[in-house]
Amino acid sequence: MRTRTPHCAPQQTLIQGSLEEGPALHLNILLGRGTIDDVTLAFCKNSFSYTITSFDDQPQLIDATIEWLTSYAHKKPNPLNLPFRLDHATSFTKQALKSLIKVPFGKTASYKDIAIAIDNEKAVRAVGSVCHHNPFPLFIPCHRIVSSQGLGGFAYPMEMKKLLLNFESIELNYS
Repeated sequence: MRTRTPHCAPQQTLIQGSLEEGPALHLNILLGRGTIDDVTLAFCKNSFSYTITSFDDQPQLIDATIEWLTSYAHKKPNPLNLPFRLDHATSFTKQALKSLIKVPFGKTASYKDIAIAIDNEKAVRAVGSVCHHNPFPLFIPCHRIVSSQGLGGFAYPMEMKKLLLNFESIELNYS
């Protein structure tokens, strides 16, 4: 189900929807000029839902975002070809986020795996910081990154990380 509310503010479009499948989460997605600028997550009672706020008329980006969310909800996410606003990110952060995207649905990687992938093996804690401050959770899957001794951290409640890992059928061998 999808509803479109045009002109909430000058040149603002608000789209709300819910999907029958997917984790019980609500995503707030902010679109800027041709990019996804920010994503926040919240628990939701019984559905996988979203609100997309766009300040420009950009139906292609809106449709591509909804298409990716739908494919994720069906546990077959499309390749992530969405544009994210990274112009304020450091070079290290950009490298780490691009490496996180490569961790496939249903799999995990360690903070150390990501540090090695970006040729900076000693940057394990810095990778953890990038994950914690990831402005695009779910899309850039920081929830799939775990520590060598357990689940690691998460910017949201740990129950949300567990919910996402369970939804992706990832075995949780950690408490």
